[in-house]
Amino acid sequence: MRDLWIMVESWHLSQKQIMHFCSMVFIILKQTGTMAIVLPHGVLFRGAAEGTIRETLLQNGSIYAVIGLPANMFYNTSIPTCIVVLKKHRKGRDVLFIDASNLYEKEKKTKCNE
Repeated sequence: MRDLWIMVESWHLSQKQIMHFCSMVFIILKQTGTMAIVLPHGVLFRGAAEGTIRETLLQNGSIYAVIGLPANMFYNTSIPTCIVVLKKHRKGRDVLFIDASNLYEKEKKTKCNE
């Protein structure tokens, strides 16, 4: 699995390819599989191919939850992000939305005592 992650990091996916990548990973899940993936917040709103993929996942009931995260949460990027949870073959099509953007408190940098 680590080798897969190293390979994915080297791809430098464009904005248009992010949802395509998610759908490809979703396809290879087991029939009862669940996946959670951290994505830029923009994937929730962009149209074109990403919008089509997102709409298909919604219609199939595959999107289980969307958790909105704040900006500046991850090292070396200031964009807001989200966690999208996808489940295969679940009952219902309702989606749980959680706004966790106001729950994050950035801590000041400190030196660790060794």
